[in-house]
Amino acid sequence: MKFYLAPMEGITGHIYRRHFNELYKGVDKYFTPFIATNQTFKLKNREKREIDPKINEGMVVVPQLLTNNAQQFIWYAKEIKKLGYNEINLNVGCPSGTVVSKHKGSGMLIDLEQFDNFLETIYSELANDLSISIKTRLGIENFDDLEKLIEIYNKYPMNELIVHPRTRMDFYKNIPNYNAFKEVCEKSNKNIGYNGDIKISDDINKIITDFKDYNVDSIMIGRGFLTNPMLVENYLSNKPDTNIDCDRLKEFVAKLFEDYVRDYTACSDAINRMKELWFYILEPFSDYNEVKKYAKKIKKAKDKDVYETTVNNLIVTLKNITL
Repeated sequence: MKFYLAPMEGITGHIYRRHFNELYKGVDKYFTPFIATNQTFKLKNREKREIDPKINEGMVVVPQLLTNNAQQFIWYAKEIKKLGYNEINLNVGCPSGTVVSKHKGSGMLIDLEQFDNFLETIYSELANDLSISIKTRLGIENFDDLEKLIEIYNKYPMNELIVHPRTRMDFYKNIPNYNAFKEVCEKSNKNIGYNGDIKISDDINKIITDFKDYNVDSIMIGRGFLTNPMLVENYLSNKPDTNIDCDRLKEFVAKLFEDYVRDYTACSDAINRMKELWFYILEPFSDYNEVKKYAKKIKKAKDKDVYETTVNNLIVTLKNITL
C-alpha cells in the first residue's frame, strides 16, 4: 500500500511538505494544493514557487490543477511538464461553493456529458506525454449517476483514480460511503486510491482489509496527517497511534513558523497559518483543560514572542499527557 499526502489549500504547501518530508516517514507522494488555471495562460509567481523542482527536491510531488477548461488544462500541464513533472492530477473533488458554482472541482460532475468531452480533449492531447490522475468525489447530491461516472472514467488511460466516496453535498460530514467505493472497485478498470476520514491506524487497516480483493493500492490522507504526522510511521512500525514524539513535533512546528515568517510580509500572517495547523494537532487533546488553556492563547496570539512562548509551554504540557 502506498500513502499520499492530500492537497489541502492553505496548509500543505511547499513549506509544509519540505519539513514534513525531513522529519517524518511514510509518504510516497505529495500532491500540491490546486493550481486554478486562468484565461491569461500564465503561472503566477506563487504557483511557480509551489512547483519549483528545487524546492520539492527529494520528494515525489504531483501538481494538481483545478479547471473546467480543457485548453487551459493542456497549456498548464505542458508548462508543468517542462519543469520535469511526469504526472498531473485533476481536481474533481473540491466541494467549495465558489468552485462548484463555476462547474469546477466536484462541480464538474453536474454535467457528465460536458465532463466526458473535457476528458476526451485532455487525454487525446496529453496521454502520450503525461500521466493524468484524477481525484474525484462520486456525485453532487447522491450516487445516482455513479455507474455512468465509472463508465466515463473507464474510457481514459489515467494512471490512477483517487476516490473520495462522498457527494459534493456531504462536504466533509457524514461517513464516507463504502458501498459506493466498493462499486467503483468492482466496476473500474483503473488502479484505485482511497481518500476520506483516515485518522487512525484502524482506518488504514479497514481499507486494506475490506478491499484486499480489489485493485486498491494507495491511501490518500489529509486531516489525519495534520492531526498526527506520525500516523503512517506508527502504522508501518506497529506502534500505537498515541505514540507522539513531542521533541520532533516541536522541531516541526518551529521550522514551519520560521519559514512562514520569512515567507510572509507580516508576522501575523505566519501566526495565523500556524493557528490553523494547531487546530488539527490539538484535536486528540481536546478533553484536557491544560491544553485548552494553551490552545486559547495560541488562538489569541498576535505577537511572535507570545506565540513562541505559548507553544514551548504547550509542548512541555503535551509531554506529560498520556493519551
